Amino acid sequence: MPDYVVENAKDTAAGMVLLGSFLTRKYKKTTSEGRPQIEYPVPSLTVGGELDGLCRISRITEALYSQVTFSNDPKQAVVYMPVTIIPGMNHMEFASGEIPKFVKDNDLQAEISEEEAQEKATYDIGAFLNSIVFPNDDSYRSIVISRVDESQEFSQPITDALLMEGYEQFLPPCYCEAEDEYGGLQYGTCVDTPSCNGGVDWTGLYSQIIMAGLNNPEVSGLKVVATVIHFK
Repeated sequence: MPDYVVENAKDTAAGMVLLGSFLTRKYKKTTSEGRPQIEYPVPSLTVGGELDGLCRISRITEALYSQVTFSNDPKQAVVYMPVTIIPGMNHMEFASGEIPKFVKDNDLQAEISEEEAQEKATYDIGAFLNSIVFPNDDSYRSIVISRVDESQEFSQPITDALLMEGYEQFLPPCYCEAEDEYGGLQYGTCVDTPSCNGGVDWTGLYSQIIMAGLNNPEVSGLKVVATVIHFK
């Protein structure tokens, strides 16, 4: 659908709704400052289910962070490219009828009924579409913003984990090259910039501590300062 709209209807489509799907990374562009940003020509709503076994919650979390949280203009992005998550919903509940074999083999068990799931999805879709049709009615925009806020709070533990591991789809790693004393290139200490991630917090905060045995309460007086260097 996103490709179809771009190729055939970007000048006529008023908006787009993705259910159990997402804008792919091909729509991630880089600003003049090197900051990655999702760009799409029409307003687009992404609705994901917590227990979707095909379009996983981790990928919807990436979409939410990339499209809204990390946007240069989050206030605009939250209504232009909102992402919402429905707790307890799986992939098949976006549809009805006989379950295709592939979905049956890969989907997760829903924790809410099909009726409830579709009612919640309809609520998000209705608010988004009405915000386009009635742009001067702030009530619909308020619902969209509220649902995105709820979804951010729901997915925050996943976001925190991905940030801690230096997830490259949030921000690419910095490749830090500097000349050594012989005129050749050596890898120096990387630092965070607006366009790249200089290290992995997990390494310094946890993994090096555990591997060194410094998480043992009987060991004290030692401290690990770890710097991660990215190699091409």
